[in-house]
Amino acid sequence: PVTNKIYVPNLSSYNVTVIDGTTNATTTVPAGTNPCVAEVNAVTNKIYVSNQTGNNVTVIDGATNATTLVPTGTLPWGVAVNPVTNRIYVANANSNNVTVIDGATNDTTSVPACWNPELLAANPVTNRIYVANWGDAKVTVIDGATNDTATVPVGTYPGRVAVNAVTNKIYVANQNTDNVTVIDGATNAATTLAAGTSPHGVAVNPITNKIYVTSYESDDVTVIDGATNATTAVAAGVEPWGLAVNPVTNMVYVANRGSNTVTVITDAPVNDTKVRASFDRLPGDTTALARPHLTGKGVNRSTPSRTAMMGVGNRVNVAQTAWDWATVTSGAGTDSISWSYTWSTDSLIMGENFVCAVPLEDQAASTNNLGLGSPFAGNIEVYPVYRMESHVGVDDAARVVAPMTKLPTIVRGVLFQPRDAGVLLDISGRMVARLHPGVNAVSDLAPGVYFVRPEPAAADRGPSAVTKVVIQR
Repeated sequence: PVTNKIYVPNLSSYNVTVIDGTTNATTTVPAGTNPCVAEVNAVTNKIYVSNQTGNNVTVIDGATNATTLVPTGTLPWGVAVNPVTNRIYVANANSNNVTVIDGATNDTTSVPACWNPELLAANPVTNRIYVANWGDAKVTVIDGATNDTATVPVGTYPGRVAVNAVTNKIYVANQNTDNVTVIDGATNAATTLAAGTSPHGVAVNPITNKIYVTSYESDDVTVIDGATNATTAVAAGVEPWGLAVNPVTNMVYVANRGSNTVTVITDAPVNDTKVRASFDRLPGDTTALARPHLTGKGVNRSTPSRTAMMGVGNRVNVAQTAWDWATVTSGAGTDSISWSYTWSTDSLIMGENFVCAVPLEDQAASTNNLGLGSPFAGNIEVYPVYRMESHVGVDDAARVVAPMTKLPTIVRGVLFQPRDAGVLLDISGRMVARLHPGVNAVSDLAPGVYFVRPEPAAADRGPSAVTKVVIQR
């Protein structure tokens, strides 16, 4: 999502096609024998491709397309990445174990699994990895900190696994028992839900808390409401197989193997309480900070007699623990407020984050709540934010916040002001923009050399308080 590159393993030609999502231009990168699954660590810009009959993984440097081979067990299949710990997990179907790769060194460790582990998924928030063992009707749960394991019984022929990090629920499609096992990540307790005939693919939208399961033989998709476990069937093409969710656009794409088509599913919240929260989006939805300055709005639009807003609760990456109150910055006591995120003990992890906000009106929705999590009044709003390392002078830096230093800083698109407000001066000393602490958009300025001067410009700070910035396209 950060570099806008797509990686497609080509099983029979022993390579990976790299698609530029902006131009659709393609590049071919060599891989091992029978490359099967590709996963991206967006934080390090490394891509990990399992080579089924090569018994290794090809590591692609996303910036240069240079490759490295890392040995694994026998018949490596699924790959999962934890960008927080920079660990990569590879399920080895024929050696009944999981290879753990240290992303910094490419050193490996082996963790035992059950029979025929094929596909797996990681929860970067809890640092748990869930491995579906196709031949054993079990899921192996790996503690990413210790590599200790636990086992959870599931249905027959478990295949795809998907994690909702916001709710800490794990969904496993059981192909031979026509159901989905829902695992509670806190307790490993399991629940079974019916899901068409021969369920195969499973994907999660953490923003809407909807789960989508392709049913290969019944030609439909089972939609699970993560809050209630209620299910709905949506018609697809012939033999729907894989699928993917875009949580930003709330679109679901289903590949139908039998009809060579793609079914596109659009979705929307079933109930709208009219009490809503919204986020002011960061440039590129990307930040280099653990605790960026996040703001938004909260409104009550219920009729006929709406009340004032009580406030907005905020939390990052989990919606089951106590909420912190966001700081109301304007409109207090009215039905339309502005707020800023209050960081308590939480912070953004490296990679993808889900920042949650729940709006409350001053009656706590005692009569307006429509089953969306009493006593919370409004529809939960979840904003995906990517925390990335800061790279200076990289071609893709238009989506990366570059930190200010005493040396000249090359920025593209956005400029980060870490502490004081300031002014941006051009080469002649003329002020061209006022800067506030945090992210400032500079994409409209002409390329060239500029200077940042903090405000107030205290005389005792001297010339060292001025920082040179080079703005590039």
